[in-house]
Amino acid sequence: MENKKGQPERPRVRSQSLKLLNILEISGAFEKQLAKKLNVNGTDLETMEHLIKSGPSAPPRLRAASTSPPQR
Repeated sequence: MENKKGQPERPRVRSQSLKLLNILEISGAFEKQLAKKLNVNGTDLETMEHLIKSGPSAPPRLRAASTSPPQR
């Protein structure tokens, strides 16, 4: 189906889903700005987050933490 402007209609989304999407977008933008401010890349920022949450880790564990998908 198309709308009046000839564009495909988007499925209706609950307001809670839109709010969550907005939070995820803001969070992603914040992480990019934080990495830029700290002069690190995304992987380094993820590793730093892992160290803050979990404390000191051995290199193999850090490597695994930076290559596995984030668990939220």
